[in-house]
Amino acid sequence: MNNEQYENLISLMKEALKFYANSDNYYPSAEFELSSMLKDSGSQARFALKKCDDLEKQLQEMVDDFEKELLNMDNDEDVDSNLVNQILKDMKKLKDVNENI
Repeated sequence: MNNEQYENLISLMKEALKFYANSDNYYPSAEFELSSMLKDSGSQARFALKKCDDLEKQLQEMVDDFEKELLNMDNDEDVDSNLVNQILKDMKKLKDVNENI
């Protein structure tokens, strides 16, 4: 994920949270009109969550591809297998930390 994608996702989530945090959105602005909350019916939240899920899948695919490349490098005689193994161990540590966040 590049920095721009991350910033866009954070901005999207902030806007959705602002919408749901605004108490005015829970009440109709005119008689016989639905409130903004009823009109929205959670669509902003679902959209933001889908974008988070999409990004998480994309990141996981990138990590998986990188690990495959590292494993392929490990079979190369010109590559230091100790270095590759250390990188794989470090990646596992990062995954463990990330899962506990």
